[in-house]
Amino acid sequence: MKNLIKYMVLICFFASCNSETQKKDFETNSEFQIPSGAFPIIYRKHLYIGGLTNNVKSVFVFDTGADNLYFDSLFFSQNKFSYKNIAVALLPGVGSKPQKIKLILDTVNFHFSGNEYNTNRVPVLGLKGILGDIADGILGGNYFSGKVLEINYQHKYMKIYDSIDAALTNGYSKIVCENVNDRLYIPLKLKINDSLVIEGKFALDLGSGGSVSLTSPVAKQFALGQKIEQKIKYYTNYGGVGGKTSRYDFRAESLLIGDFELNDIVMDYSEDKNGALSTTKNFGLLGNVILERFDLLIDFKNFFLYIKPNSHYTDVFTASRLGFTYVDRSETFAAWNLTGFYKDSPAEQSGLQIDDKITHLNDQPVTEINYEQQKELFKKAETIKLTVKRNSEILFFNVILKEVI
Repeated sequence: MKNLIKYMVLICFFASCNSETQKKDFETNSEFQIPSGAFPIIYRKHLYIGGLTNNVKSVFVFDTGADNLYFDSLFFSQNKFSYKNIAVALLPGVGSKPQKIKLILDTVNFHFSGNEYNTNRVPVLGLKGILGDIADGILGGNYFSGKVLEINYQHKYMKIYDSIDAALTNGYSKIVCENVNDRLYIPLKLKINDSLVIEGKFALDLGSGGSVSLTSPVAKQFALGQKIEQKIKYYTNYGGVGGKTSRYDFRAESLLIGDFELNDIVMDYSEDKNGALSTTKNFGLLGNVILERFDLLIDFKNFFLYIKPNSHYTDVFTASRLGFTYVDRSETFAAWNLTGFYKDSPAEQSGLQIDDKITHLNDQPVTEINYEQQKELFKKAETIKLTVKRNSEILFFNVILKEVI
């Protein structure tokens, strides 16, 4: 509970795709024949697992930064579940203040691809505003305790083993992890620039859609504000349970993970004074933008991480070209909800505001634009035209696109 949605601000970059299309991907994912015993996933900088929650079709984000099962409040209210024992609690997280939530005390069942998870004390909180309409909830790490989990980002599947002996480890590099309260921490070495190297333990956080995030105490300890010249501030009202949060994005020279070195990496450090990114217990988190370059075996039983480079290992690290972030609320609002800005970017200077509802992109309804189309457009376009609904007004903006750093 205490670290739920630790770094959800990073999700805003990549949750902007049609949620109904994504949910159907579980039924049409035929581009690769997944191995026997594996189950399909959707990967859009986050790992989505489809299943049934008390016989209701649902899609959950897999997040090793969380413990249990978590419901989105809209998903909960729309499906009129018949749970009788419900309490009220305060839940802390990234951002400035705790969120008041409902807590389901009855047993909740989540069934996915032959796997059965029965649990209770399930929090109900606002997730779709952070993750987009596709997310009906979060599946935390507790279910996989004592198991081995294979994750294949490239071919979009997962597979669960009872022990590492049942998995094929040929070609993998083995990294010893530290286990703290059933969370895994990975040793990393970061070369920020020629004069600054940071080494420490980072949380293995598959709920993070970013690369590497450094905590605010680490930023203070190493005087990153003074020692990193080229950086850009990002701020959002949707930084997780606590709401408002901010950070600085920058490019680091290299990252050493196990036997592998990655170069010219876009990463960030937090400014938060409260919440999970203000912790002194670790140096930060390791997210999917790094992990997606590898095939993974996570041994939750013996606390090892096995990694093997895939075809994306040498992909160039890119920064946002939009200057703003958004999540797909096509089902709820028939729009994308604008969630945050890079300071002084063309998008911020255009007059756009957080919580603007983007209804059209280049005169096309956003409900018709899928994830792959968005990626290609944002890679190549020099400007975009946005139609925005702000309260009862309809507004139009032309936004210049360029990498923020």
